[in-house]
Formats: sequence, structure tokens, C-alpha cells
Amino acid sequence: DVMKSPIITVKCSSNALRCFEIMIQKKISGLGVVDEDGLLFHNTSTSDIKMLITASDLEDLSLKQSIEDFLVQLRSLQASHKTRVPVSSCNEDDEMKKAIAILAKTGYYRVW
Repeated sequence: DVMKSPIITVKCSSNALRCFEIMIQKKISGLGVVDEDGLLFHNTSTSDIKMLITASDLEDLSLKQSIEDFLVQLRSLQASHKTRVPVSSCNEDDEMKKAIAILAKTGYYRVW
């Protein structure tokens, strides 16, 4: 979706299961994860829960932990071994070409 607002975010300390419940309730595929100051720190999407369901080496991963701990652990088990995937954002005053350029450069699927 393009320019769907407001952006729905959760705090890093939010329960992982609750975050995925919010996505279901709001009918969205991703959430911004913000630190205690409200700055974008991570993002999570339905792909993260799909990975949990389909991967065989994630027995220790729990939806009872914070979304930050969940994402760090999940991503540390991925091939890239990054515990934090950088996120990209634009301002509401930016032109669409900036968002497209970010998507093209990074290979990301979402710009916040």
C-alpha cells in the first residue's frame, strides 16, 4: 500500500504475539518497531511469523518474548546472521521518486 497512514508502530518491548495480533486486527502486513523515544528501530512483517512456522531450527524462538528479542533471535538464525536489518524511511513531504529510489537501491519491500 502506498502512503497508508497513520503508520502503525509498536514499542521494542511489546510482546511479539501481540504485534502479530495487531497486524491481523488492522489487516496490515507490517509494523514499525520503535525504541522508547519513538524512533524507528526495526520492522516486522507477516514474513517473520511465516518463517517461525516453517523453519525447523527455531524451536527456541517464542512469541512470548518482546518483539525486539524475537526479531534479533530470528534474524540471527537467518543466512545473513544480521541481528538488526536496517529500515528506511521517508518524510511525508518527500517525492515518490525518493521512495522508489530507496526501494531500488536497498531491495527492501517497504519504506516507512
